[in-house]
Amino acid sequence: MSHRQASVNGYESKKEWSAVQHVESYLNIVNDIPHRSEGILLEYVPLNAKRILDLGTGDGHLVYLIRGLSS
Repeated sequence: MSHRQASVNGYESKKEWSAVQHVESYLNIVNDIPHRSEGILLEYVPLNAKRILDLGTGDGHLVYLIRGLSS
């Protein structure tokens, strides 16, 4: 296995994410990952931010948390 294909967080390559079983397995455990809801990136969002660019690469969890900051 090349360096570029080395395991990151236990996942060997992006090809795994094409497998429905792999994605479903991740979705079954994602909410049990400690501190996920705390959102490390939230620490870097200025409180006076007027716009946030959502690249649409996830399930919308981060945007949900950011919206909660303004409430």
